[in-house]
Amino acid sequence: MLCSKDQRRLFLLLCSLMIYAGAARAQDFQSMYHERTDFVVQFEVKSVIDGNMVSVTGGVGSIVDRSETHYYIVTNNHIVEDFISRDTVKGTITVDTAQYRIFVYFRNGYPPVSARVLGRTKDGDLVLLEAPVHPLLPSIEPGKLVRQKDVREGDHVLIIGNPHGIPYHYDEGYVGRVGIISWRASVYFFSIRYPAAPGVSGSPVINKNGEIIAIMKGWFPASRPQEPVVNPIPLAIPAEFVIRLLPRMKKGEDIRHGYLSFALKPVSDLSSEERKFYQVPNNVKKGVYVMDIFAGGAAERAGLREGDVITRFDNKEPQDSHEVLDILFFEHSESDKIPIVIYRKGQKLTITAILGPEI
Repeated sequence: MLCSKDQRRLFLLLCSLMIYAGAARAQDFQSMYHERTDFVVQFEVKSVIDGNMVSVTGGVGSIVDRSETHYYIVTNNHIVEDFISRDTVKGTITVDTAQYRIFVYFRNGYPPVSARVLGRTKDGDLVLLEAPVHPLLPSIEPGKLVRQKDVREGDHVLIIGNPHGIPYHYDEGYVGRVGIISWRASVYFFSIRYPAAPGVSGSPVINKNGEIIAIMKGWFPASRPQEPVVNPIPLAIPAEFVIRLLPRMKKGEDIRHGYLSFALKPVSDLSSEERKFYQVPNNVKKGVYVMDIFAGGAAERAGLREGDVITRFDNKEPQDSHEVLDILFFEHSESDKIPIVIYRKGQKLTITAILGPEI
């Protein structure tokens, strides 16, 4: 057993180690901020008023891909949404350059370059900007995007934002929670605990390896002017969203996600009594069970019913509801047709559902 003197020594040693670890981590983030985050940019939307350019909004973005001639920059859709026009026939978006211009600024003070909106996901609150490679900055490498499975609660992070208009503001924090349900897919929002302030939308959340794990979005819960929220939690969109939707946004898609508006659970979760009641064949071990159909939604219009067991969805065999939601959110759009194989009271049926808007 340790005496009181030994206990004090041990306590002081542990404190010293904790201080050293914290200082080392801070030093790592400081070095990273100065040396490995050139992919973080500022952007500004300017309006043409009486021949003059007047700033109307702006924010932070991250270069997440590039070609020989262009950078591809991701940020929040809600920052620029008011200035975007949609071609409902082509399903593309644009900004009226006679009225508005988007400029991208780099950290080293070089002159800005003009950018255009390329694609977006309104439901995912992401927009992709395309800007020409700066002639004086040909070597900027895109930020590496990290999969959701590689992010854990407690991971320390660096946030580079624009709070109160202060550019390239440095903040440290940690991942508070992985799993704030987005209800649209199995990709969950993250809560990021740090001293946040207005102006962080679109800011990258960067891990100790200099990789982007998320894009800041706003607050949870969202506040209303008449109902301010005390101590809201900063919310971030996982980089997984960007990874899986970037190819479609690069093609210029204004992604309108399609929904079926139903509630599901895995067949494996059904009790023996439920299987018997809904006449689920004994050989059906995989798939999802329809718990509820929302009135007026695409599932109701397609003829799906509560108690149906889905064994094939879009020519795939889903194991759980997350797989179905992922297929809908990441692979399809509103008005797409989805073939669905179901068992209803022991009978095998095939139906086709036309995806609709979210209910």
